[in-house]
Parts: sequence; structure tokens; C-alpha cells
Amino acid sequence: MSEQQRVVELMERAIQADPGTLQPTTRFTDLEGWDSMGMVDFLGSLYDELGVALSIDDLL
Repeated sequence: MSEQQRVVELMERAIQADPGTLQPTTRFTDLEGWDSMGMVDFLGSLYDELGVALSIDDLL
């Protein structure tokens, strides 16, 4: 699995979307269920599983 696919999978998990729902081109602002808790979950998972640290400002 590519790193890009893994990021999409982490995003799906953060918003509790079915696997395969999102695409790499999906925008955060277009996601139903994307809220502050989803963002925190995604950021934590991104760091824990891929070692990537982003700030909330990086996502906005």
C-alpha cells in the first residue's frame, strides 16, 4: 500500500467512513463528518502510524 493510500485510509477511519469512500483528491472541507475530533484523530494517527507531524494550520 502506498503512503498516499495509507493517508486516505487514516482519514476514512477518522471520520468513520466506509473503506474506499474517499479519494486522494478529496478535500477536508467536503467531508461529511469532518469535525474537530476527526481532525485530532487524523493528526494523531498520521503521526503514530507514519511519523508525519502536521499542525492544524497545515490542514486549513
